Amino acid sequence: MSKGRRGLIQFFSLITVLSLSACGGGDESGSGEKNLCFDNGIYAANAVTKVEYIESDRLSSDTRTETGVVLSTNASFNSVEGLIERQISIGITSQTGETNPFTTTYSSSYMKIQDSGVPLQYGSVAFGRAGTQRIRVYTPAYEDARRNLTPGEELTFSMVGTDTITGFMPSGPTPFSQTTRVKFVGVESLRLPSGDYQACRYDVSVNGSSVTKEWLYRGLVIRTEYPSGFISEMKSGTLNKRPI
Repeated sequence: MSKGRRGLIQFFSLITVLSLSACGGGDESGSGEKNLCFDNGIYAANAVTKVEYIESDRLSSDTRTETGVVLSTNASFNSVEGLIERQISIGITSQTGETNPFTTTYSSSYMKIQDSGVPLQYGSVAFGRAGTQRIRVYTPAYEDARRNLTPGEELTFSMVGTDTITGFMPSGPTPFSQTTRVKFVGVESLRLPSGDYQACRYDVSVNGSSVTKEWLYRGLVIRTEYPSGFISEMKSGTLNKRPI
């Protein structure tokens, strides 16, 4: 797979990861099946998730490993105290089994669990080479409350704030704005390399883009279909070293 395609995968992966940091929580709609789609246990103190995905198109197939670690449940970000800090690392292994260290990315997101169970997202820090950081601050903090939707319903939410680059070539703060539309299609049966699941399907469009299909199980994306036909499927997944 080309370096450009790897970069595109990780770009979408980080967007998904950071967006889903705000869509956890239990379900209060009375649907036992939908309860399976969200699990705030991934945000508990010292929680560790590890998910391997098979990512493929018509020409190639790679493995992406995404590891999430809760570093703190009392972190500080942008002068806000008492936040959860969850760090995500993403690495790509090629079809031939080679791991390129330059494809590995790291980011931390900062959130607070509301009484409703939906996390409120305050911002994130992406770590680059040579000490470079990209700091994203949401003003105001936002929530992705897709778990409250019933089949056929949709919601639109905005992420507004600033991006600041620190390190070798600092820049910003630069304003940004992103509008996301999410439709809950329903609970669907999936057969993946890791097993059979009942998962919540959401159709997602960012800033009017073509729809990306996402299936969630226990707060994690277990399958994604991009408009280009590129597919990501969970090969294996654990929460605190136990299979999900």
